[in-house]
Amino acid sequence: MNTDTSTFTTHLQNAAQMRREDRLSEAILAAEAALAWANNFGNEDLIAQANLELADLHRYVPNTMQAFQAAGLAIRHLKKTNHQALARALVIQGMVLGDMGDHNRALDVYHEALALLSRPEHQDLGQEAFCYGAIGISCTQLGDFEQAEDAYVHALAYYSEIGNQATECHLWNNLAIIRTRQIAIAQNKGTDTAFLVTQAGNFLLEAERINQTLDSVFVKAALCNSRGDLLRVQHQLEPAAQATQAALAAYRELNLPRGIVDALTNLGEIRLEQDDLPEALALLAQAAKIVGQHDLLDHERKLLELQTRVFEQHGDYKNALLAFKRFHQLALDMQQLETQKKLQQLALRQEIEQVASENRDLHERQATLGRMAFEDALTGLGNRRAFEAWFVQHPNAEFALLVIDIDHFKKVNDTFSHATGDLVLQRVAILLRQSMRQTDLVTRFGGEEFVVILHQIKYLNTAFDNAERVRLEVQNYNWAEIHSDLRVTISLGVVLAEKDVGVETLLEQADQHLYTAKREGRNRVVS
Repeated sequence: MNTDTSTFTTHLQNAAQMRREDRLSEAILAAEAALAWANNFGNEDLIAQANLELADLHRYVPNTMQAFQAAGLAIRHLKKTNHQALARALVIQGMVLGDMGDHNRALDVYHEALALLSRPEHQDLGQEAFCYGAIGISCTQLGDFEQAEDAYVHALAYYSEIGNQATECHLWNNLAIIRTRQIAIAQNKGTDTAFLVTQAGNFLLEAERINQTLDSVFVKAALCNSRGDLLRVQHQLEPAAQATQAALAAYRELNLPRGIVDALTNLGEIRLEQDDLPEALALLAQAAKIVGQHDLLDHERKLLELQTRVFEQHGDYKNALLAFKRFHQLALDMQQLETQKKLQQLALRQEIEQVASENRDLHERQATLGRMAFEDALTGLGNRRAFEAWFVQHPNAEFALLVIDIDHFKKVNDTFSHATGDLVLQRVAILLRQSMRQTDLVTRFGGEEFVVILHQIKYLNTAFDNAERVRLEVQNYNWAEIHSDLRVTISLGVVLAEKDVGVETLLEQADQHLYTAKREGRNRVVS
């Protein structure tokens, strides 16, 4: 038997690369070539790996039954050998179940994957994050937005750390989807939605910022579709239509039926709200044709509900009744599972807690991942993401910014060691935090740079006085506790928030003042 697996590996690597480039049809051919090679040599481990890759690819297309069958074949073998890839295979199978509309069964499979990942031989933070991302999708579909958001934040912390930009974008997009659904609910209750709208917009902006580097058509399509949905719930119908049409064009370019149906359905809903009934009917008919060729039950339910409304408004009561009957049948098919939804969600929470309590190391890593999104690991201060989140939570706030650098910090590292440099960073962080009020935010942007938000500061001289007090605290601290020859000072740039001046512009202005302080000899405040 040929033991050289390089050909198999090349096929799978090609499939992975093509998927990253949104070339899904070619990726499937490459994965099928890998499977053919593995079948030819009877290597069950490689057969399972190839089937796992095919399951994930078919899920994206979607070829739902092929995906489900491939995942099942992979799981069957991987369970025999207790293979490391088993957790991933379970999650993919759960995601296929979600695509078929069975999110409760999907959560059961995710339970099994999480329990597996709690075992020492299967612990894998990447697969755990992958599982939590999938949990977020199912919980969103089941309407448990709080648990969905917790799951997405957990996954986002990991993917941000390793620099997986595509997944970061999708997770930010999913958070925006949650907010958009919450906006619709709040509107029905007559409650204020301004904060939710701001958060949803910021989540999409973050994803769009990351995708500027990534330049993924797939990500762009998803973000345009979500942007259109957000604009629609704000009743900005024509901009919503333009964003959704851009998404539709991108999905068609990628030949992704699920995305095309999403965009067509959303565009049909927009046209319905614009009272353009013929166009709404035409768009929904296009979507229905594609749904008929694929197992997209989640999409079909929404589509049938919209078709019923459009047919009624169009006076076509016969087709309205047919659409309603089909919708009602789908609802009956899922009713038993839906009535168990709350119990399933409680069971999920309980199992997550049980897994954490049974494995303290895993629990600590989970807690660490949860903090990573908003906390600097070395100093415990907030990071840049915490800085950005502050402005979402405090719209239209009065504030001042301090941008702070430790003077000659490179010399500290070179002269006394990097370990001493870390102690200096931690001690400066403590001094900054102790010198500020509880309502202020102290963050570390990286290296020796800190940024402080002084909340409810109206006058520049007040901000300057605060900065000068902090400078003296650092200058007068007994640095000999760390090393007898150590002396540490800081330089600060100060700006006051102005109306219609963006945060990035304020940061640039404060940076300029900081550079002036350095040019003028350091250990000073410039505003």
